[in-house]
Formats: sequence, structure tokens, C-alpha cells
Amino acid sequence: MGREPVTLNIYVRSCDIPPLRAVRVQLQRGADGSVLATRVVNTTFEKALSVSSVAPGSYRIKFDTVDGTTSLQGRRYRRIILVSTGDESLYPQLPADARVQLASKDCRSASVMWSLPPGKTPTPQRYCVYVEPVTSSTAFNACTKPRRRRKSVKVSCHVIRNGAAQLEERGGSKKMIQMISGMKPGRRYAVDVYASLATIRNAREFFVYERLIVEVPRTC
Repeated sequence: MGREPVTLNIYVRSCDIPPLRAVRVQLQRGADGSVLATRVVNTTFEKALSVSSVAPGSYRIKFDTVDGTTSLQGRRYRRIILVSTGDESLYPQLPADARVQLASKDCRSASVMWSLPPGKTPTPQRYCVYVEPVTSSTAFNACTKPRRRRKSVKVSCHVIRNGAAQLEERGGSKKMIQMISGMKPGRRYAVDVYASLATIRNAREFFVYERLIVEVPRTC
């Protein structure tokens, strides 16, 4: 931190989508361990704390399970803490319903859709769709960077700005729809949608919608 007090924003991202359990997040002063703010988080992504007038110094961010029955120690990829001190967020927004949903399917293709954040987002967002066959070894860690995935499983990317004409209104919310072709009859596929800020080239911060498993019919 600089010499002047700042507003400290603390975000929590779950690596399990949907999250397996709620966690309690605390900001503590490093000198004496006093608690400056606390919040319970049970969503995929949330700005857990926003603390104003934070003076230069040492601080600790602590988080644990709310029920106290399961320790977070040893579970390396479960939650990630993200911090910023600026007024503008470095992270994309997600809607309350962060699921990828099936719109239609046949023996060779499927259409999937996902909701966009309500209202106007401060900056355009990029949505990238990844699809791959499900096997016994297919595992999903929502904190793994999308660039580490095989290029062959990337279907498309779309940059959405406020008022975009290609958005569809369903159930009172704006949704994106993506057609996925080239599927094989009788196979199962995992569909993942990543959101990031389109204004930042090669944006490192991203969030992932809840994975959708599509079972392709053997016959139509």
C-alpha cells in the first residue's frame, strides 16, 4: 500500500462450482489481530469485503468454514482470495444464476445458454466456450486458467457490450446462446463458459459458470 489510506476490496472465488460449503472471511489487523470486518460467502464469486480508510500497514485475511466441521487446511484448490485497492474492479461480473443450461440437442449438436449479469456492466465482458468429451479422468478445477486447456476444446469467444443486439431475453434475464456442432451420438460432453474483462488484453482474472454435462442421444 501507499502512504494514503485506501479502500480495500476482497473478493472470494470458489474452485468448486457450485461451492461445496460456505466460508467466513475476515480482515484482521496484523499488529494485534483485531477484526476489522467479517462476511459469510456461499456463492461462486462475491466481493466479500470492502473496507474503506485502510491505513498503510500489515493485515491478515483469514477464512474458514462457517460450521467449523471441516478444516480448509490441506485442500489446496478450493477458494482463492483476490484483492484490489482501486475503485474499478479488475474482475468480471457473474449473474446470481451462474449455470450453463441446455436449450436443445439432437444426435450431432446442442445449443447451450447462460445468463448475463443484470443491469449494465461497467466494462465489456468476454465469454469463451469450451467443450470436451467426458471420460473417467475428466476433472474440473474452476481456478485453472483457461489458457492451460487444449486449444482443440475451445469453441468460440464473444465480447458483449451493453445493449448488444444478439442477446436473447428469456425468463426475465438476458442470455447468450451458443450452438455446438460436431458431437458424436451416445457421447457425454462437458461444457464450460469462462467470463473475463474484454478491456484487458490477455486478461488473467476470470470466472467460470457452473459446468453443464450434455448427454448426446444415440438415435434421433
